[in-house]
Amino acid sequence: MKAIRSRNSLLILLFVTAVLIAGIVMVATWLWEPPSYRFPVPPETVLSDSLAMEFSKKALAAHLKNSPQMLPIPCHPQGQSASNENLYFAVNANDPNRGYVRWSTPQGIYGVTVENQGDRVVCQIYPEK
Repeated sequence: MKAIRSRNSLLILLFVTAVLIAGIVMVATWLWEPPSYRFPVPPETVLSDSLAMEFSKKALAAHLKNSPQMLPIPCHPQGQSASNENLYFAVNANDPNRGYVRWSTPQGIYGVTVENQGDRVVCQIYPEK
C-alpha cells in the first residue's frame, strides 16, 4: 500500500513538473521579441527593393556584428519566372509598406522584416530554422 502511494506521488510530481516546464516555455515564447532596428527616413519615403535591401542589410550586419559574407536570397513573386530580374524584397500584398528580405550568412539563413512607419523604417531579425 505504501509503495502504491509513493508511486502515485512520484507520478503526480512528474506531471506537475512537466506542466510547469511547458508553461515556462510557452510564456517565454510569448514574451520573446525579435531583435529590432530603427532607421530614420523622410516621411515621403517609399520602400523599394533597393531601400529594403539596404535597411535589412544594415540591421542584419548590426545583429551579426558585421558578418562580411551576407548574400541576399532572391524572391520570385507569384507569376514571375526565375529568369526575370531578381527581386529581393517580398512585399506584403495587403500593405506595401511591409515585407521581408531573406539573407544567407555563415551563421545561417535570416529573414528580416522591413516596415515603413512614416518617419522611420523598422527591421526585425528572424533566424530561419
